Order: sequence, then C-alpha cells, then structure tokens
Amino acid sequence: MAEQNLVAKLKNQLKQEKILLWNPPYTEDLNQPGQQHMQELARRYASLLGLQTADVGSALESIRVQAVNRGKGNKRFRDMKMATLELLLPRESRKDPKTKTHLETKLDVLVQELMDRIGEEFGLKSIKLILNGKTLISDQSLEEQGVKNHSKMMVLKLSDGEWKAATDEKQNQQESIQRTQKGFQILSEQDGSYDPDTTPFLEIADQKGNPLKVPHSEKKVCCLDLQRLRSQMAALGV
Repeated sequence: MAEQNLVAKLKNQLKQEKILLWNPPYTEDLNQPGQQHMQELARRYASLLGLQTADVGSALESIRVQAVNRGKGNKRFRDMKMATLELLLPRESRKDPKTKTHLETKLDVLVQELMDRIGEEFGLKSIKLILNGKTLISDQSLEEQGVKNHSKMMVLKLSDGEWKAATDEKQNQQESIQRTQKGFQILSEQDGSYDPDTTPFLEIADQKGNPLKVPHSEKKVCCLDLQRLRSQMAALGV
C-alpha cells in the first residue's frame, strides 16, 4: 500500500511539472532509461517528499517502464488492431503480486475464446470475466460488450454451482441449435404440405431454447416462411 501511495504521489508531481518519462532525456534509444536524468529526478523528488532516494528511483523507473509499455501497446493497436488488456487474476494465480498481468488480443473474438486462453495460460478451469462490474457474456465478442484497448478486467473463478449452471446453459444452447438444424433439414425435404402438429421435431422456442406456445395458424405460417428461406438459401448455395 505504501508503494502504491508513493507511485500516486510521483505521478501527480510528474503531471504538475509536465514531465513525460517515456520521452528523452528520461528514456533513450531502445527504451533504456536515461540514467543521469532519472537519478537527478529521483534525488529531487526524494528531498521534496522526505523519502529515500533509492525508493523514489525504483518507483520512478516502474512508472517509466509502464508508460513505455503502454506506448508500445498503443502502437500495436493502431498498426495491428491488437488490444492490450490488464487482467486482475485470482491471488493464487499471480506469479508476482507486484507485477501487473497483461494479455494481447483482438477485440472481435468471442469472450469464450479469451476465457479459454486465460484458463490455459494461467491454469484456471472455470472462470468469468468482469468489466466495470458487469459479467461479460461468453458468446458475444469483446468489442460488442465495451472492451477497449487497455481495458482492465477481473478474472474470477466460478463456484461449483455457477460452473454447473454455465455448463447446463451451454448444453441447452447446443441442443437448441441441433433442433434448429434438424428442423431446417426436415423443411428442406418437404414439398410444402408440412403440418406442424404432426412433426414433433420442430418447435418454436425463445432465445434460451424454451418452447413457446404458438397458435396452429401462426406456427404454420412461420414454418412455411422458414421453408421458403431454406429453399432460397439452397438456391444461393448457402
């Protein structure tokens, strides 16, 4: 906590003096520190804050490295659309509690892909991602849910109950997709004389896969529309 307070004070002082540590003379070629100027700055700030020069120097270098890395991340995002995310991992998964964990990713990938990658890299079996207090939806992209370059997200392990609920939901979604595919297959084989009451494979459901009670006439119209759509897709080679 004391180190965090020191970093906050130093950042405030740097901002007041409009000192940019990622630029010369504080950062030289190959992103190496400008030793002389960094040491002079450390001595001056140590005197100002009444602290040890070594502690101030270490904190200033940490700020400088973080700024340099952020600049690199901005460039990669501009050039390659690769976003840099900061992950707040569970305590037992952090290699070094004092070091921030970053991960590069495209923002158009599904949240589930990112969770699979995080789980593999950090040995986490079942997790959820939290951004600004909101749990990210696994089958939507990062970009759709407001994730941006340099976003900070929390990685939480699921409890047994949450893991079972997530597994059941995924299974229900897969079964719903399979029913839909089966329905399209049946429709593609019909000649237009389809009767929804005598074809139990087909049912109209909401987005969660729960069957909806639909009147016979409306169900028939809906299914015939699906049949026409399937025929059009087949004609287009889709």
